[in-house]
Amino acid sequence: KRDYILKELLETESNYVEVLNMLRKHFIKPITTIKEQDKKIIFMNIKELGENHAGFYKDLLESVTDKMQKKVGEVFIEHKDRFLKYGEFCAMLPRAHHLLETLCNKDEMVRE
Repeated sequence: KRDYILKELLETESNYVEVLNMLRKHFIKPITTIKEQDKKIIFMNIKELGENHAGFYKDLLESVTDKMQKKVGEVFIEHKDRFLKYGEFCAMLPRAHHLLETLCNKDEMVRE
């Protein structure tokens, strides 16, 4: 049962890192119809969150495969402060959503 949970955690974290990286590389950067300052509001902390989760996934994988002397719980504790970025992300989410909605209503290119 423990192995199943760890496998699921690793798979989920790996997928999330992949999605954050894909979002940054293939979606945010190519957008030219949104001003840079608006991108920073809409996609706040995405780069930092991606880097945090990549590091967390790496440490988690090493912990599970015994390449690291840390236990899984210690990896969570070590990364705890980095996950606090989600507080800022969640607090600013309504503003980002409102801005994106406004831009979509004003510009058909953004809507697409």
